[in-house]
Amino acid sequence: SRRDKAVGVGQEAPPKSLLEAFNHPTRAVDWWNAALEEFEGLTEMGVFDHDYTRAMLDELDITTIIPLAVVLDHKYGAAGLLDRLKVRMAVAGHKGNLRKGEHFDKTFAATPNSNSMRLMQALLVYHKWLRRSFDIKQAYCWAEIPEDELIAVRYPKGFERYVEEYNPKTNSYEWKECFMVLRRSLYGHPAASRRWSETRDEFLLTHFNKLVVE
Repeated sequence: SRRDKAVGVGQEAPPKSLLEAFNHPTRAVDWWNAALEEFEGLTEMGVFDHDYTRAMLDELDITTIIPLAVVLDHKYGAAGLLDRLKVRMAVAGHKGNLRKGEHFDKTFAATPNSNSMRLMQALLVYHKWLRRSFDIKQAYCWAEIPEDELIAVRYPKGFERYVEEYNPKTNSYEWKECFMVLRRSLYGHPAASRRWSETRDEFLLTHFNKLVVE
């Protein structure tokens, strides 16, 4: 739908895949930098734990290996000119890959409904309170995944990693595919919203109760 919308208003449609982006006639380097920024950012946050072989996954009792879904988009400025390239990596967490009761337990995350929000806004106006809001960058990625729910993901195209291992059966070295283990939640995972809400609530209760005690 994003591509169709771009074409409908006379804009260039974003690439369908990283392979297409990395072979773009004029923006290949820019797409690579955008993808690298997303990949390294998730690594620095502790979401991606790198370089696990199949044998290492077996030791962690991780049997599920799924691909990453990569979304590419053009971001335009107020003048309608291309401002930047955006790459987002998410878990391909549809029911065919991740199943409730096997890879995760609960998914419910409480959120205020519209009536609650209207009441809060009315109280704010009535009491002449000041409003303060903020945004948490990549919020879901701050929530850790329990050890018994860890999953492995394949490296996206262009980021593949391999390790050379000795095979005693053939008396030779062979290249083995490496994988990443998700240590923190990532968008696309069915339980990501619940894990984030639990992490957020734990911080708020701990932080503000600490201020009250002090």
